[in-house]
Amino acid sequence: MVVFHILPIRAGEPSRDPEFPCSTPDPCPIRCGIGTKSHPPTFCTAEFPSPIKKPGIAALFPVPPVVLSASVVQKTPLGPQSLAHDLPGGMKIDWANGPIRGFQRDSYPMQRRQFLTTTSAALAATAASALTGCSKGNSTVLRIYTWADYLAPDLAAAFEKQHSCKVQIDTFDSNEAMYAKLSAGATGYDILTPSSYMVKTLIRENKLLALDHAKLPNLKHVDTTYLRSALDPKMIHSVPYMMAPTCLAWLGEKVPNAEASYKMLDREDLKGRITLLDDMREVLGAALCTLGFSINSKDAAQLAQARDIVRRWKKNIAKFDNEQYKSGIASGEFHLVQGYAGDLLQVADENEDIVVKIPVEGTAISCDDLCIPKDAKSVDLAHRFINFVTEPANAAKNMETITFRAPNSGAYPLLSEDFRGNEALFPADEVFAKLEPIDDLGDALSLWSKTWDEVKAS
Repeated sequence: MVVFHILPIRAGEPSRDPEFPCSTPDPCPIRCGIGTKSHPPTFCTAEFPSPIKKPGIAALFPVPPVVLSASVVQKTPLGPQSLAHDLPGGMKIDWANGPIRGFQRDSYPMQRRQFLTTTSAALAATAASALTGCSKGNSTVLRIYTWADYLAPDLAAAFEKQHSCKVQIDTFDSNEAMYAKLSAGATGYDILTPSSYMVKTLIRENKLLALDHAKLPNLKHVDTTYLRSALDPKMIHSVPYMMAPTCLAWLGEKVPNAEASYKMLDREDLKGRITLLDDMREVLGAALCTLGFSINSKDAAQLAQARDIVRRWKKNIAKFDNEQYKSGIASGEFHLVQGYAGDLLQVADENEDIVVKIPVEGTAISCDDLCIPKDAKSVDLAHRFINFVTEPANAAKNMETITFRAPNSGAYPLLSEDFRGNEALFPADEVFAKLEPIDDLGDALSLWSKTWDEVKAS
């Protein structure tokens, strides 16, 4: 049996593929979104008899597939929930989050990489061959493993032209998926962009190269204010790439007397209209902030207090959710949501009633870093890429395109007034001081997991 990991289409879009028409109820039982850096997509698995006899199956993937370990594929945002769904052509879809509208073959940019995992060695060889095919000719290939839509296409093209190379981008939807894939033996990447806490894990496991600062003259532009709180402040193994805080967002017309505070999560008039992220680091971290503790606390008593606060919040919210909060607040289904600034600001661009603010008590700030794995084949080119995206003009263009903030002091004056004035991405100094990077928990991970399980079971 061959198992494919397939990305669904945008919410509300019917399938344009005549071979796989939509056959789910209308309206669709769930909303699902194209994955972004902080808004991972809903995934499904598609099973085919092995060997595959269906012609043109490779056309289902806009770019060559990548082999992913089965353990990652089996994880779903909502756990073991699944609904069988049959489509024409003998293809069985087992939707991870409920039935979704059909998928289409031609709606994704090239960097939006679909993943697959297989028990067939022959298919793995085919995938490897397809990847190798990207480097036909004599061009050097820079292989980047990153979040989806996390590099301005114009910058990728400019780098290719400037260095006579090809940029090949594979994507992951979570730090844990990236780590699992690397741990399963995936090699050949030249650039990784994990979040800082995962970089720390990779450093501890000796999986990253020490950077050659002589090849990175643009490091002088990295924001020194941010570096004071960074997990790799001397940039020995990593360079800050993009960051954004976790925010609260609400509908101005639906939430009177709003305040940028976690206190709003207790408001009875919003009961059933609130969502919190389905992420123990974010939610327990928010509760720890209300108590004045570090979001990375390893103290059992402090975590117990945070657990009790989240249990109280849980009684007031609609659900814990990583997927639907954007479309939910845009449609008016939810009135108050916890989410990532980059995602929320994109929605706010389309709906002026949405207010996005950093909680006054403090919050987590996620920074993704550029680093080079030890088994990289194009080490010199990787350094050139890091230096390229850290050049102020390029960093500014990248920020405006993907709606995240690069900690790059040289780029700030080049940003548009509207972008530079965004308080969620460029908070006042006193607010920025309350933002804390999520750190590696080490041995305390089991304590956090136990505490989160207690919240979910309550």
